[in-house]
Parts: sequence; structure tokens; C-alpha cells
Amino acid sequence: MIFMKMFKNENGVSEVVGAMMILLILVLYLGVLQGYEVPKWNKELEKEKFDLVYSDILNFRSGLEETSMKNFPRTISMHTGVRYPERFMLQNPGQGAYGTITTYPLNINISYTSNGTIYYANFSSFGIVYEMKGISDFPKIVYEHGIVIKEYGNVNYSEDINHLTTESGIYLPILKDVETINSLDVKALNIFPIPQYSVTDVFSSMDVKLETRYPMVWAKLSNESKPSGSEFIVSIQNKTINIKNLYGFNTKKIYLPGDSSASQNVIYSGIITFADTGTKSVSEGGTSCEPPGQYLYEKNQGCIDLPSSANNTQFIIKDIALISDSNNAELRFRVTDNLQQQWEIGIRFDSDSNGNPINATVNQIKPPGVCSSGLINGQIDLASCYQASNVNSPNALSIIKKDDNILRAKFLIS
Repeated sequence: MIFMKMFKNENGVSEVVGAMMILLILVLYLGVLQGYEVPKWNKELEKEKFDLVYSDILNFRSGLEETSMKNFPRTISMHTGVRYPERFMLQNPGQGAYGTITTYPLNINISYTSNGTIYYANFSSFGIVYEMKGISDFPKIVYEHGIVIKEYGNVNYSEDINHLTTESGIYLPILKDVETINSLDVKALNIFPIPQYSVTDVFSSMDVKLETRYPMVWAKLSNESKPSGSEFIVSIQNKTINIKNLYGFNTKKIYLPGDSSASQNVIYSGIITFADTGTKSVSEGGTSCEPPGQYLYEKNQGCIDLPSSANNTQFIIKDIALISDSNNAELRFRVTDNLQQQWEIGIRFDSDSNGNPINATVNQIKPPGVCSSGLINGQIDLASCYQASNVNSPNALSIIKKDDNILRAKFLIS
């Protein structure tokens, strides 16, 4: 009888049912968190880290350029992946999203003409590919020939600019000894300059061909900034970038990276260039003699991109300064165009006790002929002589001889 009464007793049932309902709600809530919120949180972490990696790769590109241009080593930190945080009572799909860095080879072929002989130089470089492997879909980030590309598979694009050419020269990066990385953590990338540069003789013309995996991207980049007379052609079919008709006018030199000594955990960065290195010499890029003109004061200095002789309106040498009481001090310069036609002038100066020129004898050496110009009001007007020289554009002017008694002279050409 007592047992039957206990069996029929319903006291406390509502509390048990309520507790079970609360437990069910908690389980459902945890299930929603596990199934929907945890992936969402992890995706947000991956997106935040991916943006940070993209910024790191841009800094890495700058580090490569600075190392090769300034010739000193750098260490760049790069985030690779992301670790998921510990979550109470929740389960992550793994430790985190791994970041991988792989490479692919790129060939660079150069041909140039020096003293009538064609020479060839071939280099192997690398493209770098970063990929985040997590629960989100992100594009690959690619570094190739100085630009950063986002690869989405069938569609790829770059927010970058063309770093290969400028109006004064070319900048072709070379990478060596890039190792594969697979990590969740921040990595330190040590960048060393390729230790030696091989400097060629002066050249008259040069062509460059570079391999690319992304010809469509390169074809869409602006190539307006390039040396005068040169061509920038992207072959979609052959997957090549071709830079043609780079003129050296027998005054410029090519700077080629030498061999690197392989060391563990070191990336070697070099550059192929004939651009201006700051000395304002024609052999290293040159400068402009357009108004207000350019002071030239030592051998090998000069100007690039003078107007052709047919389009010239002004060719004046002025502000000439010499040592006092100089006699027969010679200044000789040459203008060479892309067809190797040359106009060469020699001028001999006498000066007074203050170093001002009082007499100048002009001799046209190439092409052989007479230039009747002379010193008038302290300056020499060579416009008519230059206009008859049949010099084309692009071209370069170079000082090929300057006696020590001549301090400076300003060339004004337009």
C-alpha cells in the first residue's frame, strides 16, 4: 500500500522536467555555437590574419628591393598562419589555419651588343606563392618580378604597379635560395644581398625576356614608364615579358648580380639594372639638359634624351668656369643615338685671371666638318651645328674628355 502511494506521488515532477528542458536548451545552444558560431569566429580570425599576411608580403617586397639596391642585409618578420584559441566546452576543427610558402622557377634571358659583339646572360630567379589552408577560401598571394598578385584561380589581378621599367632604366629582381615554409607562427626571413656584381663593358642595345605565370596580369599593367625608344611586350601565348630596344648609346653599363653563397635560412636578393645610381653620369642613367640646363663638371657625366637634331631649337654651353689664366684647356663631348650615329665636338678654352673664358675654338670631330660657332658673351651656341648632324632620338650626351683646368660648364638643350 505504501509503495503504491509513492508510485502515484507526482511531487517534484515539474522540477525534473524543467531541469531537463534547461539541459536540452543548453545542449541545443552549445550545438548552435559549435556548428555555426565557432566556424564563424575562426573565419573572422583567418580573415584578420590573411590581411596581416598580405601587408607582410608587401613589406617583404620592399625589403627585397632595399637589400638589393642598398647592398645590406635585412630581416623581415612574416605571419604565416593563425592558431585557433582554446574555447571552453567547444571544439575547434584543428590547431589552426596553416600558411604555406612555395616557389616556382623563372628564367631571365638577356642579350646585349657591346663593341659590335652580341653577348648573352641567363639567370634563374623565383616566384613566391603564399597560401592559407584553413576553413576559409582565400586567394593565393604571389610575388613575381617585383609585383604582388592575388590568384583566384581563373581570375587573377594585381593592385601593384609595373616595377620593371622606369624612364631612366630597368630594375629586374633576382631571388635565390628561397625555402619552403609550412607554419602557423611568425617567421623571420633573412635577406642578404647577392654579394658581387659583374659590370659589363658599355653596351649599345639590349633585349630582355622574362618568364611569367601570369601574362594576363602583366598585360593589364601600365608600361608607359620606360626608357625612351624601348618596347614592353607581353606574350600571352608564350607566357613571357619582353623588354626590347633598351639603348645604351655605348655609354651605359649593365650591372649583373654575381653568384650567391648558399646559406641555410637565407634569401639572396639581387638586381639587374643600368639605372641612375645617383652619380648623374651617363654610364649610370644620366640626367636631363632641358631648361634650366645641367652643370657638367667631370668626365662621363652627361644628359639623356636630347631632342633629335631635326627638332632641336637650343644647344648652348654657358656659365663656363676655368682655372685662372688657362690656355688651350680642352672639353670634348659626344652625342650618340640609337642607330649609333655620333656627333662629337671638341672645344679649347683660354681664360682670364678670374677664370672667365676669353676665347674658345670649336672643332667638329664627328661627322667630319666645320662648326663655325665661337664664344659670344661668355657662351657658345651650337644649335646650327647640332641641327646639321642627323642625330636621331633617343640619344645620350657624354663628356669624353675634360682637362683639369676646366671647372664646369652648363649645357642647355631643348
